Amino acid sequence: MTAAFLCIVTLVSQAEVVSQPEKLNVADLIQQLDADTLLERDAAEKALIALGPDVLSKLPTPDDRIPAEVGQRLARIRQVLEKQVATSITVSKTVTLTGVFELQKVLSAIEKQTGNRFALPRGGDTEVTVELVDTPFWQATDVILDQAGLDIVALGGQPNRLVLTARPPGARIRFGQAQYKGVFRIEPIRVFSSRDLRNPQSDVMRVTLEISWEPRLSPISMLHDMQSIEAQDQNGTVIETAMGGRRDLGIQPGMSAVEIELPLNLPEDHAKTISTLKGKLDILVPGLTEKFEFSGDLETARGVELKRAGATVILDQVRKSGEVFQVRMRLRFDESSNAFESHRTWVFANPAYLIGPDGEKIPNAGYESTGQSKNEVGVSYLFAVDGGLKGHKFIYETPATMIRQTIDYEVKDIELP
Repeated sequence: MTAAFLCIVTLVSQAEVVSQPEKLNVADLIQQLDADTLLERDAAEKALIALGPDVLSKLPTPDDRIPAEVGQRLARIRQVLEKQVATSITVSKTVTLTGVFELQKVLSAIEKQTGNRFALPRGGDTEVTVELVDTPFWQATDVILDQAGLDIVALGGQPNRLVLTARPPGARIRFGQAQYKGVFRIEPIRVFSSRDLRNPQSDVMRVTLEISWEPRLSPISMLHDMQSIEAQDQNGTVIETAMGGRRDLGIQPGMSAVEIELPLNLPEDHAKTISTLKGKLDILVPGLTEKFEFSGDLETARGVELKRAGATVILDQVRKSGEVFQVRMRLRFDESSNAFESHRTWVFANPAYLIGPDGEKIPNAGYESTGQSKNEVGVSYLFAVDGGLKGHKFIYETPATMIRQTIDYEVKDIELP
């Protein structure tokens, strides 16, 4: 076994690994990946996987000091746990709560159970009766808001938070008006028909959909395949789409909803409703956020690379420029899935900061883009630090994977004007 890797080895018996994983020390299990027997090594690998995605941040980064077999096992563990994270991120959180409570207490309970946050309007607290058992987030939220007479500020609210507001007089209830697709809620909210008396070929009907997602998420992109649209009226007559191609819905960081207009040909005069409207969304969601830490002599660092899952962060150079230090780095993805397209700004919202010798966090004073390609983006961060950077660490946080999800939706019984 490699001495550089095995400093103090505490072996965990197979019985402990299998029967009491909650009592195990992650560091001990990592050491046991290099144990003498195959049985012990296999047991340690299984136990680390059983501990779940929280282990990911504690796994060492493979390097030349780690034995080849240990590196292979760590890679397998990461792969399994990252798939679990990807699955959990795009699965709706559920709510269990029964009784009569003040609205604020109900929302607090939902926040605790789902990680989705709310902002309650002043004077909006009231009592609500809830009977929720493993109820998906959006269904639970709609039921509660209907009781409280509240609605959601869909656009222009607070980042990663649902801002609640009083429901206008005459507004319909929310529950049952949308299709619930996992973490997404898709609701038709407007229909507009236009007849051109000079040119009938310009006649058009536009159906606006509001697509919301659980605010704990921050989708990077959402594309609608316009050719996937299928619509029929109440008699089964097909209503053709008036546009092809793909539409980018223009998601910005912090949003929790977006609208899209679907252009359709004007239906026949006898059409009273769109009985069914189908379409397809291609969505890119960031996976687990990883922390990349660069320490040592930052001022002499050149091209230092750290890799986590599918992301690599390269610290190219740190140099003094006038009164500030420039930290030049690059973020590269094995598969970016177009996450770095020029109009996407999410990467510039990633936290980048220094930690001083006293443990104080030093935020950056600004940044500039230094380059961009399909799989890579470069950024130069500015830091105002007196003296040198001896004893400082540079920390960069970013999602380490991108999760692509295709949503086939179907909304029904849309009343026509």
